[in-house]
Amino acid sequence: MFISQNLKKENIAEYLLYMYQIEDIIRAQQFDLDRLVKLVVEPSNLDKQRAAALKEWYRRLVFEMKQEEKMVKGHLNRLNEVVAELQFLHRDLLSGIGNETYQRLYAIARPNILALRQKSGNTQSGEIQACLDGLYGYLLLKIQKKEINQDTSEAMKSIQEMIANLSAHYLNIKSIS
Repeated sequence: MFISQNLKKENIAEYLLYMYQIEDIIRAQQFDLDRLVKLVVEPSNLDKQRAAALKEWYRRLVFEMKQEEKMVKGHLNRLNEVVAELQFLHRDLLSGIGNETYQRLYAIARPNILALRQKSGNTQSGEIQACLDGLYGYLLLKIQKKEINQDTSEAMKSIQEMIANLSAHYLNIKSIS
């Protein structure tokens, strides 16, 4: 909860990836709040008030995921809305003048995005969702200490740089509004 609040203000893509991980943790614990408390809340050594707030946050996420029928797969609707905003901004940045840095980063990442979509078999999702899914998969490989070849690392770096720039644009727009 505390991490997600900070990430949402600082880096929207990292926030989304963090929340994807939280969704997976909740699913892995079979939506059992007691198991989540033992796994996440108790080891965090928070004071009682913050621990209670964290437990409540998990309780609400469990409820929200059940309400939205995201028990097996998928992301919370509010996360999908942020991805849709990022996708819209992505298109806007590509078509606008004065966005040369983003356009250059996209030109570098585009072949890797296309390859990622092809490999995943998910050519229906938008480019930004494909990027986030790829980055999340890459993160999981790193967490699991799996071997990652040089080509994959370079491809993910190009996507990561583009998404970081997109996130900066997004947060700049949000801070203005």
